[in-house]
Amino acid sequence: MKTLCVLIACYLLLSCREKPLGGEKPEDIVAQVGNHVLLRREMMELVPKNLSRIDSLIITGSVAKRWVKDILIYETALKNIGTDEQEILRMVENYRRSLICYRYQEQLIQEKLSTEVTEGDKIAFYEENSKEFPLSGAIIRGLFLKIPLDAPGLPEIRNIYKNESEQALEAIEKYSMQNAILYEYFYDRWKSFEDVIRNIPIQLKNINSFLGSNRSLEVKDDRYYYLLHISEYLLSGATAPYDFVSDQITIMLIHKRKSEFLSDFENGLYEIAVSHGRVYICE
Repeated sequence: MKTLCVLIACYLLLSCREKPLGGEKPEDIVAQVGNHVLLRREMMELVPKNLSRIDSLIITGSVAKRWVKDILIYETALKNIGTDEQEILRMVENYRRSLICYRYQEQLIQEKLSTEVTEGDKIAFYEENSKEFPLSGAIIRGLFLKIPLDAPGLPEIRNIYKNESEQALEAIEKYSMQNAILYEYFYDRWKSFEDVIRNIPIQLKNINSFLGSNRSLEVKDDRYYYLLHISEYLLSGATAPYDFVSDQITIMLIHKRKSEFLSDFENGLYEIAVSHGRVYICE
């Protein structure tokens, strides 16, 4: 780290000693390639504030090196492909126009469009389009525990973790608060089976086959016991239940609302312009 910092510091010092172009003072320049210069004030806009001196040197050196590489690539590209100045200007103008339109549309959406989606809206959308939500992977409801091998009372928990009675669940929760490394209660919601099994040191060759014949799983390694109980499951390809895709539906409805809002806005502008004789389209 010290060597890297020294190299970066030396690199910046050498850059600053080069004869600047365009009337800039040597101490104002961080990097220079031919007639191109990177000024210190420009660099400071790219470097996060409140960094340590060492971190600041490292990031400054990295940004300067990236800038130099970009300039070298740009110069090489100019030499090898040349430029069509009119084409470049047209592309810049198109990008500028698109950027201005995008920022204005985003401003309109924030000011004029409500992003509140009611539960009734989501349920109605799901009921009309439920077949459009096939599961890409298996999902389950259940309970998962990760407990140290030397935890007290482990045999008792192994005997009751499959029990879904209120009394058993209260005992499991109380025990987990004191002893479990990880405790997940999800009898009341669906979770991706892959997300759950990722916490368990086991490889399953056929998830559908496993879920079809197992409602529990116990695995032990040299440090922990992993206990999984499955109360319900749905396999890949089945229609996803509403509560599993509720957040996704919210995003879809907001996106749909935005698209319709912008479409109406564009059509409105077009109709007004046509009615005022501002539009001519050659047929």
